[in-house]
Amino acid sequence: MPGLGASPFGYKIAEQFGLTVFPTRAALVPFTHRGFSGAAVLQISSYWLPGEFVTIDLSPATPLDTFLTVQREAHPNLSLKNSLAKILPKRLVEVLQTLKVVPDITLKQLNSKQQAELVQTLHAWRIQPNGTDDYRTAEVTLGGVGTTQLSSKTMEARTVPGLYFIGEVVEVTGWLGDITSSGRGARPGRASRRCKHATTSADARKGRSSPDKSAAAPP
Repeated sequence: MPGLGASPFGYKIAEQFGLTVFPTRAALVPFTHRGFSGAAVLQISSYWLPGEFVTIDLSPATPLDTFLTVQREAHPNLSLKNSLAKILPKRLVEVLQTLKVVPDITLKQLNSKQQAELVQTLHAWRIQPNGTDDYRTAEVTLGGVGTTQLSSKTMEARTVPGLYFIGEVVEVTGWLGDITSSGRGARPGRASRRCKHATTSADARKGRSSPDKSAAAPP
């Protein structure tokens, strides 16, 4: 994530030592800043691929078929638009009517076929995003160094002793509000201590020492 001062340095190191690096892209990101957003959408962006459709239940808490039947019995002369505006945002209903999804009729004029089609459409509204925003608004990076190549206890590369990878460089993408570094049983604290100890040991073997490194925690 360039905005945070990040670079592909970690990926290059991994490739240099023959480790597999999965393709990276921005994740937990809205479908364009002025389009489709929200917590659920950010999560979906980690799985969505260009060209795919997204299906949305516009009324997950209220079964529309039952709602419309009850409303028609109680308020037969109420417009369908105003009836739906009781459970959906008014502006959304207006747009749906402009798109001819919601007929400009009263509830008593709504026949069973129209109601069934409307219920199906609103409970499974399909859109095809033309893309997502980029790293400017992304919260994490998808992809990175494959986890099967790392020890889940120390995050050390299995084939390269002394080489560790943690955080965003690893192919672990946490859910919205989660901590990426804690994915799949990883223990970044232990990895950090081992890295520090490895550095201390290497310096000692080379006959070098420093006040800070002498206090390194044991593995």
